Amino acid sequence: MRNIVSVVVAVLLTLCFSCTKWIDVGTPPHLIVSSNAFNNDETAIATLNGLYSKMSASSVGISTTAVSLVGGLSADELYYFTVTDRDDFRYNRLTPSSFGLETWFWNQAYNLIYGANSCIEGAEKSTALSPAIKNRVLGEAKLVRAFIYFNLVNLFGSVPMITGTDYDFNSRQPRAPVTTVWDSIKSDLIASNSLLTDEYPSAARARPNRAAARALLSRVCLYNKQWAEAGRWADSVVVNANYSLLSDLNQVFLAGSKEAIWQLAPTQPNINTYDANLILPASTASAPTYLVTPQLNASFETNDRRKTSWITSRVYRSETIFYPFKYKVRSNATITEHEMMVRLAEMYLIRAEARAEMENLSGALSDLNAIRNRAGLNVLGDISKTEILSRIQQERRVELSLRVGTSMVRSEANRKSW
Repeated sequence: MRNIVSVVVAVLLTLCFSCTKWIDVGTPPHLIVSSNAFNNDETAIATLNGLYSKMSASSVGISTTAVSLVGGLSADELYYFTVTDRDDFRYNRLTPSSFGLETWFWNQAYNLIYGANSCIEGAEKSTALSPAIKNRVLGEAKLVRAFIYFNLVNLFGSVPMITGTDYDFNSRQPRAPVTTVWDSIKSDLIASNSLLTDEYPSAARARPNRAAARALLSRVCLYNKQWAEAGRWADSVVVNANYSLLSDLNQVFLAGSKEAIWQLAPTQPNINTYDANLILPASTASAPTYLVTPQLNASFETNDRRKTSWITSRVYRSETIFYPFKYKVRSNATITEHEMMVRLAEMYLIRAEARAEMENLSGALSDLNAIRNRAGLNVLGDISKTEILSRIQQERRVELSLRVGTSMVRSEANRKSW
């Protein structure tokens, strides 16, 4: 299977990003935070909420839908129903003008990073915030910044590390080494783990808590082969009674799901998630836009309930076509689904891989079988480490496919193929 990182990073060596300065995205006026915003707890939280609103308000973006759809195209999971400029991603033929590279990923990422930096600076300088709210703003903003940089470093490799709001200074920053970016991501998440609490500060799970920081730390450590840390952070979430694998797969992606560690609430009228809004057919007479590839469709084992619950089909123009169905509401004023950012199944798979790499094969099998059992598949008996790792790779493909609530696709430079 092709890897989105190998697709994108190879091309970026010849793109405009190869210069020493980052793209001039302009000062994002919708995210400029005045010092007055941090004069009291209420306006500080309102400012932070604005950052989440920006993350979820776009139909495509570095934080949600663009990663889902473009990532799926590049990883042989999806294809577009008609010929389109998005085929550049599907066929590994990216150029500097390829659809969405600049607007979907680069510019939007740095706009969001600017917003997170504004919240961090405002909270750090404020003497008016209560200690609890100050910690909350700092912890959440650092987590968001880490999340965006995680996607950036996996898509582009070395990128400018922007941690302040001085626009003139920022516009002159060169790309930082990949190791520096990873260190900054990890540092932000460790700080978030200390600053946040176990409680969710909003309805459902639409703002991150300490478990979200730990879940993202497990991702970061796994990608960097820090097995012991990856396993420890994942374990701290798996054993948390606030989370559990749901036996009904159709309940997994609902708002406030027990399997959700962090979700984003929708902000646009009548739209639950943009993934569903962009993929699902507009009517019984129309076709879905993004279809499941034959390769992914064939990768599910017989009787795997994930295939019947998370992929659906219809006959269109005498042809049976398959499309994603993890999110099931295309358009509805009643909000029942939230965009999944991090979920529990991934933690089981991270802990399984970390355990296998540390020779705890029985523990790895236990985690692997928990995912398989939930999917209605037979549990695996004693098998070798090599086979366990292969099976984990397969489970990541079918459990986390279609990029809904998944980890960012793994870097070819420091991970095995996805």
